Amino acid sequence: GELARLLSAAGRDDEAIQAYREVIQAYRKDISLDPKQPAACNSLAWLLATCPNPRLRDTDEALQLAETAVELAPDDANYRNTLGVARYRAGRWNEALGALSKAEDLAPGKSSAFNGFFLAMACWQLDDREQAREWYDSSVAWLEQDQPLLDQNSHWPDELRRFRAEAEELMGLNPEEIRGQRSEVSAVEAPRPQQNQPAATTDN
Repeated sequence: GELARLLSAAGRDDEAIQAYREVIQAYRKDISLDPKQPAACNSLAWLLATCPNPRLRDTDEALQLAETAVELAPDDANYRNTLGVARYRAGRWNEALGALSKAEDLAPGKSSAFNGFFLAMACWQLDDREQAREWYDSSVAWLEQDQPLLDQNSHWPDELRRFRAEAEELMGLNPEEIRGQRSEVSAVEAPRPQQNQPAATTDN
């Protein structure tokens, strides 16, 4: 998918769409040959839930694949994250909170912004504005603190920029204003939010 990401970043949308379609078809072929591949199921689910071009997203298929990956490897934090994102895309806010919180519990701090921005958006959709802002702030703090980790994963910065922008649009946040506020309190570390118990989840 690296070529597709580069084409998308360069604004070459038609070429990017074709490249993404080829990646999607390759994953589908692999899974059809061996449906019990959690890594392949997770990778395709992630792409179908988060593709930069919304026209190529497929929430239903992403959700089914993510559920399969978690069934095959229930203790993998990345797979739980993908499941949470797929549930968010499907509008299943409480269940998204359950999967994303579980992902964070399985690997605390490893990739917190990937969980945090979607936790923020799910909380916002459930009208928990305070918790949403706490998750947003902690995700931004993680981005500022873990630059070496981002440098080791070339596609992470672009994905996290998109997720951050999505959260800011949903929550009505002004990025410039936030940066100004953070510069005034740069000596204060953003605390990790206390996780509220989701109302109803399938991740016990």
